[in-house]
Amino acid sequence: MPDLIVEVLSPSTRSTDLGKKLRAYEAAGIPEYWVAEVVRPGMRIFAFKDLRYEEIEPTGGLLASTIIPGLVIDPIALHEAALWASE
Repeated sequence: MPDLIVEVLSPSTRSTDLGKKLRAYEAAGIPEYWVAEVVRPGMRIFAFKDLRYEEIEPTGGLLASTIIPGLVIDPIALHEAALWASE
């Protein structure tokens, strides 16, 4: 079983990724589920705690993994880097 699943949302898969897939990963007990936005800057981290997912709130604009020590993401910088790379 994976410790972390990362999905990149698109308008056509957004509702599935945040609905059916989120519930399936939660039921399987996947420790973290990350979803990244394509059309706008943003990332969400869901951490498995007490048999359900809780969304991790950013601290100072940064998101930190609860299972990988030292892994911190700046969702705005990540989005900007993706835009720059696609040019």
